[in-house]
Amino acid sequence: GVRFQNGRVWGNRNYGYFTEGQGGEQILSSTFWGNNRGAIGARRGVAVSNCILCATGAVPIYVELGAEADIFGDYNMYNLAAGAVIATNSAKMVSYQKLNQWQAKGADGRSFIENPRFVAPTNGNFHLQSLAGYWSNGLWTAATQTSWAVDAGDPDVAPTNEPFPNGGRLNLGAYGNTDEAS
Repeated sequence: GVRFQNGRVWGNRNYGYFTEGQGGEQILSSTFWGNNRGAIGARRGVAVSNCILCATGAVPIYVELGAEADIFGDYNMYNLAAGAVIATNSAKMVSYQKLNQWQAKGADGRSFIENPRFVAPTNGNFHLQSLAGYWSNGLWTAATQTSWAVDAGDPDVAPTNEPFPNGGRLNLGAYGNTDEAS
């Protein structure tokens, strides 16, 4: 299957990512923000891990389309605007309003909802704020707060590409396990 990693997907008129593929696709360490129909739409199975997914309008993060649609994953951070929901499934005619409803389905047991504290998302800067520093315009700059997405990734994935000291766990989002990780 397709593997999409370290992507920044924002401001699209449709879904940030849409698949009608064979299933088995993976979306890893990516950031989705402000996509008009939702972050991810799928007709088959998609695994989503170590991502930050933000709905800036009253849309679902995930849209499962059809009986074979199954979006699952773990170690994700969600941020929902007023009226937004975690997911909808058209075949089951269900809306997962809250994260605990989605988790009861068996998805995202170690995921959470929080403000990701991006540096400047409206300008496409999805680096995470950190007291220890974040990458911006070619320089390391210290913030006055630290995002909960720092060091919140899957502990079984080593942050081998993140600058030292890195807390021993990868960051969530597009810069997780990269040399630009906060």
